[in-house]
Amino acid sequence: MENDKDEVQLRVAVYLRVSTEEQADKYGLDAQRASIEGMIKSKGKLKDGRDRMVLAGKNYEYVDDGISGTTKMEARPEFARLKEDIMNSPDNRPFDMVAVYRIDRFARKLRILMDILNFFEEKDIEFISATESIDTSTPFGRAMLGIMGVIAELELETIKSIPLLQSDLLIERKMPSIFLGKSTHDPEIKPIHQAMREHFYDPQWHHSDEENFADLISRVKIAFDLIHSQKKENIAVVTHGYFLTVMIFYLLFGELADPRSFKSFRDHTQNSNSGLTLCEHKGDKWKLLTWNDYAHLGD
Repeated sequence: MENDKDEVQLRVAVYLRVSTEEQADKYGLDAQRASIEGMIKSKGKLKDGRDRMVLAGKNYEYVDDGISGTTKMEARPEFARLKEDIMNSPDNRPFDMVAVYRIDRFARKLRILMDILNFFEEKDIEFISATESIDTSTPFGRAMLGIMGVIAELELETIKSIPLLQSDLLIERKMPSIFLGKSTHDPEIKPIHQAMREHFYDPQWHHSDEENFADLISRVKIAFDLIHSQKKENIAVVTHGYFLTVMIFYLLFGELADPRSFKSFRDHTQNSNSGLTLCEHKGDKWKLLTWNDYAHLGD
């Protein structure tokens, strides 16, 4: 007998997040929203002709604009509002499911994601990613969630046994301090963004304390010196999207690295949060083996 739950229309809340200028370019709010809406439409109809999934309404679209993926969940205003909406409606929840464009819009660390999904499960709220095989309303999606839970536990135990070295050399591209806590669409921030774009390749220009292209290349060189100094056979480097792009660019171009080459490199490469990039160093040469592979996250 078919489960009655399979014939219930699901009201979908939407969570969107953009942080830096780089992410806004690739994962802008409109692009995220369109992808989620397309996914909802693709879910088909119920036996009675109604759509299987529908948007819960504009009040249940949560947008953390200008918030980094490393920001703790409790420090994200719109995620806090989402949680409050669930907590304040225990008997008459306003939606049945939360949708995201990618899980890295929600959380970059697997254990944080699992904590969020456990909270949703306690409140009988489903979760779906528009671009990955995570849909807790389906048996396969629930199985994927179980696998992710096991990986999270293994990940924690593995991390405990591995010596870690934390360095500010590997942080994301530094933006002006005035940007902290403000949206990329803030009227005060927009003209600064524009000026930074126009002068990014000018080594003599700074608005304030941000990094330009020359600054990033200088930091990358020091970061590689740090990596070489570790004298380990295998090293895992955890960094952020834009800085990783600069690192790999310098790895490939070396002292030939210049603004024109970097523009072309950026135009022909993309990277996603949580992707794996594999490099090999032999003698005095680096080789790029894998670029931003995220098959471990599912389809």
